[in-house]
Amino acid sequence: MDFASLRDVAELSDATLSKQLSQLENSGLVIINKVFVGKRPKTWIRISASGLSALDRHMDALLRLAGRTTTATEG
Repeated sequence: MDFASLRDVAELSDATLSKQLSQLENSGLVIINKVFVGKRPKTWIRISASGLSALDRHMDALLRLAGRTTTATEG
């Protein structure tokens, strides 16, 4: 996804998104490629293999937590 699209979807400022992406890149969770399209710079962001694995673990944990919460409130 390109930077501008991600910024718009996430509803973040350029500075905030840039800071967050730098942290994710330093952690090896995303890969950032900066290219020029004509004379204009364009930044592309994609999730890395380790980022995808971390996301899968995070989603599994959230689903387990949601399951416990639902069971706890029903009982």
